[in-house]
Amino acid sequence: MIQNENNSSDNELYIGDDLKTSMNNSIFIYHSKEHRPQAVQLSSILTNLTNEQAVLFDDYAAFIATFKEICSLKHLCPIIIESNNMNQTKILTELSSLISIHQIYIFDPHEHMQTTEDDRIVLRKYPKLRDIYFQVGVLVLDWTFERASICEKIGKLCTKNDDPQLARTYYTKAIKLNEKLSATDYASLLILLGPNDILRGFRRPDFCHSRFYILCITPEECEETIKTYANINGEMDIFLPHSAVNIIYTYSSYTNPRRRFHLYCNTEHFVNQHIILQQSKICEQVFHVNLLEITLYHTVHLHLYYCIRDLKKRSDAGDGDAFDLLVPIGELFAQSAANINEIIRQQSGLPEQPTEI
Repeated sequence: MIQNENNSSDNELYIGDDLKTSMNNSIFIYHSKEHRPQAVQLSSILTNLTNEQAVLFDDYAAFIATFKEICSLKHLCPIIIESNNMNQTKILTELSSLISIHQIYIFDPHEHMQTTEDDRIVLRKYPKLRDIYFQVGVLVLDWTFERASICEKIGKLCTKNDDPQLARTYYTKAIKLNEKLSATDYASLLILLGPNDILRGFRRPDFCHSRFYILCITPEECEETIKTYANINGEMDIFLPHSAVNIIYTYSSYTNPRRRFHLYCNTEHFVNQHIILQQSKICEQVFHVNLLEITLYHTVHLHLYYCIRDLKKRSDAGDGDAFDLLVPIGELFAQSAANINEIIRQQSGLPEQPTEI
């Protein structure tokens, strides 16, 4: 993938009203009429990932006019889906001259295409052109990564111009976008809702590795996490106290067997009250909180396996970071297996080294 380095100016133009407006409204997509389905798909993915509203244009004049009304320097990254080279050139030339444009992204909807020499000429001609993309997923990740970086820079700009409230808002957004981008590193996810010290007293709390484990302190944080990582391809296990049972009713889905809920209760009365959720397959299991440690270990062991499988795949593809992680995660997995075996022996009464069958 060929990219252009963006040469940003040191002269910063601060227009507070522009920045307030674009806080949650920075997704602008121009598409020719025949590519509306691709534009709708792209806007839906970006909106879900960033919680920003997307605006779609199939009218060139209206698209350009939108950016001419915005005066704050280099903070917008419009996307173009246009197969006609003449129209594409016209749009690139116009956008490149506007002060509000930071980078431009082109999506080529043709399948299995590669960058051509003509594409390289276009990339060299327009420094603001970030890249020409042939895969929606790659474009979405690059666009969101850049949006997070822009939000951080705007936070600094707002601070410099004595607007701490707007600065805080942009800094918060940058953090949330970076957190959402980290979802791409999750092969699977285990979410636990509970107090900060919920793992205190566990023999091996270190099994809950950050490669797949997220602790949520409040139900609101848990719901936000579920929504944030709703589209990961891997398995998702969510452990909730019975006081947060409404989250199960809101987010359980028969059509998504990879998302499993586990409900722990602090009395047998609540176990009996909610066991219907397990019987009706809405919830994977309902159990007493005293069994949380053992139950969590079994699920953690699965996620360590998913993590190793993903790291092995990445390592085989040449990912050096994944290769480096295989050893420590592999050691955790081996220790987890020994821990699971010890639990099985204690529950079954088998000797430490059971006789072979």
